[in-house]
Amino acid sequence: MGVMMQGFYWDCHKEENHIEKWWIHLKEKVQILKNAGFTGLWLPPAHKGYQRHGMGYDPFDFFDLGEFDQRGGIPTGFGTRQQLADLIQKCHDNGIEVYADVVYNHCSGGEQELNPDTHTRYFTKFSPASEKFPRDYSCINPSGIDALITAHEGYAGGDAITRFVSDDLYIMERLGWGDKPGLICVFNNRSDTWQGRWVQTNRSNIRYEPIAWRGHANMATPLISYSAGDGRAQFWAPPRGYTVYVPK
Repeated sequence: MGVMMQGFYWDCHKEENHIEKWWIHLKEKVQILKNAGFTGLWLPPAHKGYQRHGMGYDPFDFFDLGEFDQRGGIPTGFGTRQQLADLIQKCHDNGIEVYADVVYNHCSGGEQELNPDTHTRYFTKFSPASEKFPRDYSCINPSGIDALITAHEGYAGGDAITRFVSDDLYIMERLGWGDKPGLICVFNNRSDTWQGRWVQTNRSNIRYEPIAWRGHANMATPLISYSAGDGRAQFWAPPRGYTVYVPK
């Protein structure tokens, strides 16, 4: 059994006038912690955030621990990578384990960009100087969920008819009602490749346009589909994802 000290509180480096020097400040306390019987030290997020002097809960570059010149400077609000390494070494030399606070699920530390799925702007554009883990709106799961909700609210109406169902693929048509023109939903449940099928629809000689889609590893735009004179049309969904088609 051990005893761990939390080595930070909100805006600690600002409150105690140790901006860019928090790692140095903690290093000076290691011997005191050892003498008091502590065996662990919990550190705040060490990566560089959108706000360089913030607490790190808005990560911009997970691989910048205070060594790349971005977001206004090289050090994080707590210091440089070398200062962090020195602190960790001092802890280990004194029998104190070091625990990192990491927030891999926090995705609000990027630059603003337009999300074409939702037509709104989010902080989801990440171009890190470390060149590791760059990403944009297409990598953020809620963009797909938001697009699905928007499509449903704008087009879903009337009876729902299952046009095809198997373990891997599900195609459903909403026939439309009032100001809701209806839609076609295609769900590719398990396959790691694009899946599609010809099915019967309720409309003849109609163009079906994809307005929302999301795939596990492929964000290519689904092809527009056209129903034949007998109402049959072909619809596709990306790997382990979905596509929503609407009549145009």
